[in-house]
Amino acid sequence: MSRELQIGDNSRELLTLLIDKAKVFATLPETTPLVEIQRHLNELLSFIPKDISLTNLANLAVLLFESRDEITVKHISRTGDILRMVGEEYLQRGLPSVGLDTPEEWQALGILHDFGKITWPDSMFMNTEDLSKEKLALVRSHSAWSWYILEKFENTQGILLPSLEHHERMDGKGYPRKLQGEENSFLGQVMAICDVFEARTGFRRYNHRMSSADATEALVKGEMGSFSQEALDFVLPLLRCEDYPCIAADVIERLNALTAKE
Repeated sequence: MSRELQIGDNSRELLTLLIDKAKVFATLPETTPLVEIQRHLNELLSFIPKDISLTNLANLAVLLFESRDEITVKHISRTGDILRMVGEEYLQRGLPSVGLDTPEEWQALGILHDFGKITWPDSMFMNTEDLSKEKLALVRSHSAWSWYILEKFENTQGILLPSLEHHERMDGKGYPRKLQGEENSFLGQVMAICDVFEARTGFRRYNHRMSSADATEALVKGEMGSFSQEALDFVLPLLRCEDYPCIAADVIERLNALTAKE
């Protein structure tokens, strides 16, 4: 997926403006009232065309996070590539539609699921200590903010629910809605599994990286949370592939490049 932004003839000027608007969040106090965060966010979103394509919106998210936090860029890029691989397999099998009809749409979901983190101050991206109750609430707000952002656009209907649900768990111990069992959507659980898999196998400031084999074993044992067995049965065989051989060559190249930089 190209990272160039194509929105009319003034894409470069618009991107500069949007980056400046996104940087406002960098210095906000962690105690900033939600209404103030919402005001800044609405101002940022007001400059983005409502009919922007899903691919362009995903490209924009990467470009905005490049101005905020490199690790988040790596996470959403790798998660996007993993979701693209999972989506290609899902579509090739001709399984019932889940609202995403192309590999590019699956990839966009992986990139955009964490868009709500754009509201975080820099202190949250850099945090390596145990979270206070207040900071934990701020961290857990990001999936709801992702939904808030994405529902403003015309071409995001297929990714709204899984973006909101990507931290939900089958036992009701997730967030933000504490969904239980079949209240969770299949796609939301697929997104959740791919998200936590990348989070544990990619670089993080707050934990050690796991191998793909160890991460998939931990998922099977339930050590990373309670997930839908149906989603696990579909996703885990793909994640177990050594160096992701099921992924197209160009995706493997991007994954290896990202890993080499960490």
